[in-house]
Amino acid sequence: MNNKGFLVFDFMFAFLIVIGMSMLLLITNYALSMMEVVQYMTFASSRSYYASDISEAEQKNSAIAKFESLREQKILKNLLNKNLFTVTTEHGDHSEYFEDNNNKNLVGTKTSVSVKVLSKSLPLIGSAGSENDFQTTVISMLGREPSMTECMSFVQQKAQLIQGLYSELEGFNAYSFWDNGC
Repeated sequence: MNNKGFLVFDFMFAFLIVIGMSMLLLITNYALSMMEVVQYMTFASSRSYYASDISEAEQKNSAIAKFESLREQKILKNLLNKNLFTVTTEHGDHSEYFEDNNNKNLVGTKTSVSVKVLSKSLPLIGSAGSENDFQTTVISMLGREPSMTECMSFVQQKAQLIQGLYSELEGFNAYSFWDNGC
């Protein structure tokens, strides 16, 4: 009985399995790392939405600009390749995720991510699933600060209320002034 060379086939088979499993591990690590990056991008965008501006529309534009500036960075643009990931965003009110959704100041960014790289076929292992199997949503919401327009409206309403309370007093004058105190 001649068994010469039989060990070579065992080694080749084991080597292919090890290479396939290593590729699976690296792809999973890459996907999870990019999900962490997308989570940070979502939070940074929400944080830009949070800060006060002239109007709520300007706050939203700031959030959109922040997300796009992060997405367009050279390194992230290559790592979040459209062939490997699909990233879509929505900016605004996402209070439908809360039972008490009366607070319209909880705004932020909702990012939907489809990880196409995990649906690639690996040698001897095959595909882990279809492209639709690896999707998730990342939401970051913060309590939005009032805009300058909302603040000025509030200050004017408060001044009118104070003037109405003390209008019967003789010699009382109430003046409102801008102190950036919102």
